[in-house]
Amino acid sequence: MSSIGTATVMVRRDIISRFSEDISEDIRKTIYCGEITCVAVLSLQLPKSRYYLRTKQLVTGFLDNSACHFTDPAKHYAFVKKGFQIADYFLHKYANNDERLMARLEVKKLLADLYYAFRTINREMAHEVFKKADERKPNFPQKMKAFLYLVGSWNQPFNALAKNIFKMHAEISG
Repeated sequence: MSSIGTATVMVRRDIISRFSEDISEDIRKTIYCGEITCVAVLSLQLPKSRYYLRTKQLVTGFLDNSACHFTDPAKHYAFVKKGFQIADYFLHKYANNDERLMARLEVKKLLADLYYAFRTINREMAHEVFKKADERKPNFPQKMKAFLYLVGSWNQPFNALAKNIFKMHAEISG
């Protein structure tokens, strides 16, 4: 749900200093993915023009159990929740508490909760979260995803069925 392919970003030291000044100490200490926050701050502070390298310059490495590839559902869930903390920070600081953005973020948080209930086959949690999500009027694709997470949280056979549906959808979608 939140795997991150991280590329190297080259930035001047004075810009990193601005990043450090802009983000409060307590936020910097609690975020897992500092590069996401750094890139978000940079996009706010740099001119609108973008600079691109003409050739491919990306090298990635994957660890079996890194911050964005946790195999343990509880650790992955905690990682996702920390990601939402970053989103909350930027929403409140730069988006003037835009109600539409806040509502969209809330639906995404609830979908993350449902995904955790789905992964752990936690029927009670899924039912509770599904009701909250449904009250927020998610769009049709979000509603279908939420429904599959709900059904998949009932028991192992329904979980396997929902996983197969997600897999088929991914194959069809490309």
